[in-house]
Amino acid sequence: MTKLFHDARAVHRAEKCSEETDISSFDGTALAELIAHIDEASSLQDTAPVFRLADLAETYRQRLVDLGMPPEIQVNRTLLKERLVLNCPHLAATKHGREILFVVDFDIGDAVLEPAPRIQISCAWQKQQV
Repeated sequence: MTKLFHDARAVHRAEKCSEETDISSFDGTALAELIAHIDEASSLQDTAPVFRLADLAETYRQRLVDLGMPPEIQVNRTLLKERLVLNCPHLAATKHGREILFVVDFDIGDAVLEPAPRIQISCAWQKQQV
């Protein structure tokens, strides 16, 4: 009976390993297409677009299904968020209530690179010392 249990567990592990291999083979393609979708949407708008993580995860899941994954596949949103931030340096993830939002920050990056103008500040205590 114990041998039967161990054999069943080994079959289950083999099936799970096979599913993970299938996911990884489609994963890079789906992620690249999701990043291309984000870049295209940001280039078409004058203002910086905002993307919900839930919407991006659903688009990613749907692309995996289109590539041949089973429709009941689940997407780990936290891992997807980390991968998007890692692979898209122009995306900034922010939390808004319960939602995770991504903002394309091309404009913010340009603003950071420009030096700020010098401002002359006079304090009241400096005037009293003079």
